Amino acid sequence: MRIDMDTHYTPFEALRRLDGRFGADGLRFGYDQRAGDEVIYYHKYTHSKKSSIPDLNRRIADMDVAEFDKQVLICGSRITYYETTPEVGLAICQACNDGSAQAMSFSERFIGAAIVPLQDVNLAVAELERAVTKLGLKAVNIATNINGKLLDTPELRPFFRKVSELNIPVLVHGVSDFMVYGVRQIDQHPPFSQVRLTGVLGFPFEMQIAISSLILGGVLDELPGLRFCFLEGGVGFFAHLMDRLTGDAYAWLTSKSADERKKDQTKRDLRDAAGNREDIVKDQLIKKPPEEYVENLYLSVEVFEKLLPYTIATYGCDNLVLGSDYPHPDTFFPHTIPRLMSLESISAEDKTKIAGKNAQRLLGL
Repeated sequence: MRIDMDTHYTPFEALRRLDGRFGADGLRFGYDQRAGDEVIYYHKYTHSKKSSIPDLNRRIADMDVAEFDKQVLICGSRITYYETTPEVGLAICQACNDGSAQAMSFSERFIGAAIVPLQDVNLAVAELERAVTKLGLKAVNIATNINGKLLDTPELRPFFRKVSELNIPVLVHGVSDFMVYGVRQIDQHPPFSQVRLTGVLGFPFEMQIAISSLILGGVLDELPGLRFCFLEGGVGFFAHLMDRLTGDAYAWLTSKSADERKKDQTKRDLRDAAGNREDIVKDQLIKKPPEEYVENLYLSVEVFEKLLPYTIATYGCDNLVLGSDYPHPDTFFPHTIPRLMSLESISAEDKTKIAGKNAQRLLGL
């Protein structure tokens, strides 16, 4: 079975019930003459039909061309707009989750991933339980940060405990607008304007910060059954991060006593003229070296990555999945599977794992 873990989907008809419901603070539908397409407006943001393909028959036909058996439907984290009021965020999430459930009813080839309004954790927990236990969605999709708050922030722990209880994976997708503030401004300047640095630098950078916060913040120690899958972050960036976390940060932490770490931190603060931060140096260290948390961390492979063989040789292949980023234009879709299968640098067994076997296990299919 071949599973596309990263396809973007906006359920227009399910969301249409929100058109104008919250006035200027909500969603509204319209037709964009420039794009020649129907769009959903939210303040300055838009979602067009062309960028999400809500036509399920069209998606199935495209899946056949791309040689995938199933698609995971990612209702992008940006559409939840964590900065909305909780009421608006919940309504958007409920509509998207209903739309994903309808897609799953339409065809068993679609796999729904819930979205939840993490600007209000109590509402997020309730909606997650509804989406999984009532609607049958198989995962939850979140952003790399929640309005600038990292994933180890204590207020998110009830949400992660519910995820662990429901035994579903967390799919993490970059947002860039929140974390890497300069990327979109950089994109406006030549020669960067001819590429998309959000994907080149923004998403990988966000992934590294998010993974570091989950490990160093103790989330994976407290909830060792949690599984996170990072989409569009790059396996090469992950390999580099593990080297640095283990060889630099962890080596420093474990070679010092708590008092020595505080003294070193004070010296660093004085050197950096950043003020005395010794009070925030953690006394409680993580329970094992960063590399030993790899079993909790899944990554989507992008088939051009030359560091893929190194990552497999170093960390194994059991935590790698495949995502095409369909239907976005800056991808290799529909050639993702053929490109993976043409790689001579990895084994046929590993290709089978990446193409779907690992995702099947991750999603409990």
